[in-house]
This record gives sequence, C-alpha cells and structure tokens, in this order.
Amino acid sequence: MAKGSRRNFSFIILMISLIVILISRVILVRLIGSKGVCFFSLSNELFFLIAGAASYAIEEAASSMIENRMNRQQITNAKNVALYSIVYALIVGVLAGVILLSLMNSLVNGFFNLHLSYLSYYFIIPAIPMFILTGAIKGYFKGVNQTAVIMRSQIVFVVVYSVTGLIFGFVSMNYGRRVSELLRNEEFSYSYGAMGASIGLLLASSACLLHMLVVYFLYSRRTVLGVTKEYSKVVDSPMQIIFNLAATALIPFALWVVFMLLPIINIALLFKTGAKDYSLDFSYGEYYGKTTSITGIIVLLISVFSYAYIRKAIGAVKREEYRNAREKLKAMIHRCATLSLYAAAMLVILADNILDTLYASNGESTALYLQIQALCILFAVYAVMFTEMMISMQNHVFALGIAAVSMVVHLIVSIVFVSTFKLSIIGIILGNLIFFGMYAFISFVFISRAFQYTQEWFRTFVVTMISALISALIGMLLNKVLSPLVGKGISLVIVLISSTLLYIVIILALKGYQEEELEESALGRMVLAIGRAVNLI
Repeated sequence: MAKGSRRNFSFIILMISLIVILISRVILVRLIGSKGVCFFSLSNELFFLIAGAASYAIEEAASSMIENRMNRQQITNAKNVALYSIVYALIVGVLAGVILLSLMNSLVNGFFNLHLSYLSYYFIIPAIPMFILTGAIKGYFKGVNQTAVIMRSQIVFVVVYSVTGLIFGFVSMNYGRRVSELLRNEEFSYSYGAMGASIGLLLASSACLLHMLVVYFLYSRRTVLGVTKEYSKVVDSPMQIIFNLAATALIPFALWVVFMLLPIINIALLFKTGAKDYSLDFSYGEYYGKTTSITGIIVLLISVFSYAYIRKAIGAVKREEYRNAREKLKAMIHRCATLSLYAAAMLVILADNILDTLYASNGESTALYLQIQALCILFAVYAVMFTEMMISMQNHVFALGIAAVSMVVHLIVSIVFVSTFKLSIIGIILGNLIFFGMYAFISFVFISRAFQYTQEWFRTFVVTMISALISALIGMLLNKVLSPLVGKGISLVIVLISSTLLYIVIILALKGYQEEELEESALGRMVLAIGRAVNLI
C-alpha cells in the first residue's frame, strides 16, 4: 500500500474510532445516568489531556527522528531512538501518574468541586503510563512506515474502551445503588457508575499496550535491524536522543493540550466559578453525554466524507500543481458547507425527536443545549479539516498559535457568560462557538494565503444556506404533523429522508453544484443520479 493511501486510511480509522467512543458515551448515559456521566467526564478528559498529549507528542517525535535516521541509513541510531523513546515515555508516564495522584484531592475537591468523581481516578492513574508507553511504540512503527500496526492498536483500544466501559459502568452502577442505600445518599450510585466506566480506560490502555509490546518484540528486528545494511557509523548519545525527543515533542504536545483544555476549562468554569446549583451535575452530564457526543459524531462523519479533498490538495501542492490544489480546496470547503449547514439545520428542528428516540425521558433544556450546540458544527468541521491540512503541511506552529489565540478568547468570553451573566451550560456552549468560529476563520485566512485561494461565497454558502433553511422549514412543519400521529421516532426517520431528498433537489435547482463536482465522489454521484431522475441535470 502506498504511503499516501496509508495516511488517508489512518485518518479515517482515527475518525471512526472517535465516533465509536462518542457513541459509547451516548449509551453510557442510559446505563449510569447523566450524573454518572458528569462524574466520569472529569477523569475521562484529564486522562486524554495528560496521557493523550504525552503519547501523541512522543509518538510524533519518535517517528520523525526514526524516519530521519532510517533515510540516512543510520540503523543503529534508529534502534537507539526507538529504545530511548520507550524509556523516556515510561519515565514521563510514571511522573505524570504520581503528580496526578498527589494532586487528586486538591483537583477534585478544591479546583473542580466535583467531590464524588474521586473514585474514577484510581483507575485512570495506572492507565496513564500505559497509554504514554504505547505512544512511544507507535512512534517506532510510524517511523519505519508500519502504520497498519498503529491502526490495529487504535481499533483494540476503542473496542475494549467502549465494551468494557459500558459493562463495568452498568455493573458498578448496580453495586453503587446498594452503597447509596446504606449511606442514604443516591449520589454514590452515580459515583460508582463513573468508576466502572473508568475501568474501561484502564483495561483499554492495558490491552493496547500488550498488543503493541507483542508486535514490537515480534517485528522490531525485521522492521529496523533487518531493513538494510548500515552505512553510517554516527551514534547519538542517550542524553542527546532524550533531549531531541523532548524538544521535538514540545509543539505536538502543546497543540494537543490546547485543544483538550477546552472541556477541562468548561468543567472548571461551571463547577468553580458558576452559579451553585444542585442540578448542575445533572445538567452537565446531559450536555457532556448527549449534546457534545451527538454533535461530535456529526462533525467527525462530515470530516470522513470530506477528507479525500485534503489529501488531493496537499498532493497537488507537493507536485507544485497550485491550480489543481486550489480546485481541491474549493471542493473541500464546498462539501463541508453542504453537509454542515444541512446537518445543523436538521439538528435544530429534530433535536427533541433525536433525544426522545434515544432516551425514554428528556428535559426541554437538553434539547435547547443540542439546538444551540448545532451551530458549533458549522465551524468545528472546518476546524478539524484545516488543522489536518496544517499538520499535513508541517505547519504545527501555526496551528498551535491559532488554537492558543482562540482558546484565550474562549476563556475570556466564557468567564463573562458563566460568571457574570450566569448562563451556565448555555454560556459554555456559546464560548465553544466562539472558539471554533475564531479558529476556523483564522485558519481559513492562513490556508487561503498559502494556496493563493479566493473563496466563492455566494454559491458555496448563500445558496447552500437557503437550500438548508427551506428544507429544514418544510421538515419542521412535516414533523409537527407526523409526531402526534406516528410518534417522534418514526417521524424522525420520515422527515430526515424527505428533507434530505428535498435539500438535494433545491440545491441542484439553484445551481449550487456543477456536474463535474459531483462526479468526484460516491456521495456526489448519488446526488447526480437524483438530479438526473428529476431532470435537474
């Protein structure tokens, strides 16, 4: 398999893995309740902030250093980088776990004010060094161009994380009910449910590390020492390798941290500076388990369907085919606009149907959260796509700078919304909207200049928005008629299918797409077939 196609497949596997994780979170709400998901959220996000950042940074640093030495035929140096990156990851992982353990009480009780989430930390702390160590081994395989191993490890992690997290969450929740009866405090049942979900993190990290270790010891000799004859006699010292690893990992580490700080900051703002409300645990669980999961799934799906244009655009730039690169960038932006605007519009009108279908009972506030959060889809899609483009173009520093500026603005705006205006969850959602909107705009300006690209605004956005709004409006009227007659679940399916067909017809009738644009992908060819069936093309 060619290197470019492997990279394409890696991104798609990553997006699908994240989708599965979010789906498991949607299910987890049903098993351990919204309060249980709230207690689980802090440990889950801290794990992916600490372990995820260190793992990703060491993986990127080790892979680039190993690849560089392999290209220069420095086989011994490549082997040493692989070995010392594992040692470095083990040291970093143990230190991170010890520091989190020592700060656990202060974080849970003092800073975040989530007292009953403490049980979850006993399981994520040992998972941290395992996950970071796995990242170092991934860096080795990435450096020797064995990305299939990395993709398999992602699948192992996601499957174990989702399945065991749900199983242990359910079992622990039932046990926690007995504890709650003894202590006469129902909150403990949710705390135990969160603890069970965190066991999934520990087991997934263990299974993923075990898989990577087995593959590493089976194939390391063939993929490094047995690749080719050694020509270079240059051997880097251990301290030089460690220093280079730390320096190379700094930018990827910072980039990951800035993005993953978003939910952590939101939790801190709500539970530390926000209005003290007994129902805040429940409200945040509803937001974290339902709202962010559903919108996140939509964003990731759109990214999967639009990703091919990124690879084609970057490939054209590398071949110095700048006109072709601009055409692919234009097609990507148009595809994202078409999917995100329609998805956001339909989510606004069908939020109540979706939540009522997934959950037996649902509050009006959660539907409102989902409707406002739907606006984030419009910008989050471009944030994902432009970030991937900048990383593919080796512009990590620009991505980091844009993310940092957006995060500072988000923090200021969120503090005003939550602390001053007392908007609680809605203030957090509006802050997220500011973050993704600002990030998408600045990234677009940067990439437009890099590609010397001029945006066609009317056909890409205005026509698409008109088509989406008309389809959503008619879908809303149809839903109001059908829901009392056939139920919200059946109405959801009927309205979604009919509105989608109507959206395609309207956008073709308004000349929102040209025929050659639609012939480049499977989704486009489907739209083309519908257009020809109704004589619009």
